[in-house]
Order: sequence, then structure tokens, then C-alpha cells
Amino acid sequence: MTLPLSSPPLITPRLHVVTASDERPVVLSELHVFVEISGALAITTWQLIFDNPNSRPLAGQLEFPLLAGQTIVRFAMDVDGGLRDAAPGLLERSEGDSYRARVFPLLPGVPKRVVIAYQEALVDRDGAPHYRLALELPTLRSFTLQLAVRGRDSAPRVVADTLGLRVPTWPEGHVLQITRDNFSARGTLELALAERSRPALTTQRLGERTYFRAEQAIAPRTRPRLSPRTLGILWDASGSGRAR
Repeated sequence: MTLPLSSPPLITPRLHVVTASDERPVVLSELHVFVEISGALAITTWQLIFDNPNSRPLAGQLEFPLLAGQTIVRFAMDVDGGLRDAAPGLLERSEGDSYRARVFPLLPGVPKRVVIAYQEALVDRDGAPHYRLALELPTLRSFTLQLAVRGRDSAPRVVADTLGLRVPTWPEGHVLQITRDNFSARGTLELALAERSRPALTTQRLGERTYFRAEQAIAPRTRPRLSPRTLGILWDASGSGRAR
């Protein structure tokens, strides 16, 4: 599936928490995004940090919208002091491509970390694969974006940067990290990637098994089709064919 990238929808996760009238809202204070592009696939991992400034534990419901063509591949959150992975199926699908999950406990003064990763196919545009990250979030105390592009000889080209990230020159290996404080995460980053010059291999380990996805571009070979020497005509003269 291809999507128009001129004005892509923005991803706007929301945490809904019921508080008393004299309590302050739970806030999203940090966002760390890790993007891994290999072959024709991209996996984007969001690490969201929520802060509860009140004096009692709370619970909330996280709404996480996805764009068409994106699929959840990981969901985890802090439990008893450590990050615990859960099945992506524990995310409940709501309207359209939006997902929701209960986030608890939100302890006073203890940052709550939630990790969500989704996979998508790169979008073809103007003869090149494109990746886009579109955000609409409040001002964040800390923001990190790490980009890793595998299997390409030349660096990606920035097509749009309304996020104001000012992407630096790509180092050898095409892995870079951008960090911002007090960052207003509203806008889009769009990258155009070079075509691959060699095969791509992506692996993932689940339990005791390792799965892989291999990609190899193949140039199609065609040859002219020979004209037939004999032409046969089948004529249906039966009564059942009269109304056809």
C-alpha cells in the first residue's frame, strides 16, 4: 500500500487518566524514537516516559493511533522496576487503526516507561523508497531520535523537516542520533532512501526460534511472444447459450 506523503497524518498518542479536581495531570515528559530501516521495511520503536506529579498511584488508558499499513510488533512497560514485554495482542484495537492499553501503576514521582514498536513497508515515491515520521505532541522535556539505515551505499536525503531537527551529515554506516531538550514535537521528518545495491537480510528471535526475511532485487527478463500459427474458434449453438 502506498500513501501520499505531501501531508501525512500525524501520530498523536494520548494517555487518559482520571484525577481529582485538586490533582495535576499526568504528563508525557520524554519520548525516545528508534528507527531501524533494512531492505523495504522500517521498524519504529517509541519509548514514552510519563510522570505522575501527584501523591497517590494512578492508572490510565493509552491511545496509540497508527497509520494505514503499520503493524504493532512490540508492546512493553515498566513493571516492578523492570521493563516487561507483553504480547502485542494485549493492545486492544479501537476505532480504525488506533490501539489502546491500560497503563498502571503510575506511581508518584516514579517515571513510567511504555514501549511500542510498529513495522511498515517503505513507501515508493518518485522512484525512491521513502520513510516518514509525523508527530503531534506537547513540548517534551527530552526527545531523542536515532536513525539506522542498513544496506545502502549512499546516505538518505531529507525531503521534509518541519520538526526542525536539522539532521546532521550522515556518518559512515548511516546511523545517527539527534537529542533535543524542551522540544516541541509537532511536524514531519521525511527521508528519501537510495536504492539497494546488495541483498538485505532481516532477522528476529522469538523464544527459541529465529526468523528471517531476505530481499533480493531481480531484474525482470522478457521475450516477445510468438504469434500463433493456428486459430481455433469454439461456437456454442446450444439453446442454453441463446440468452448470453
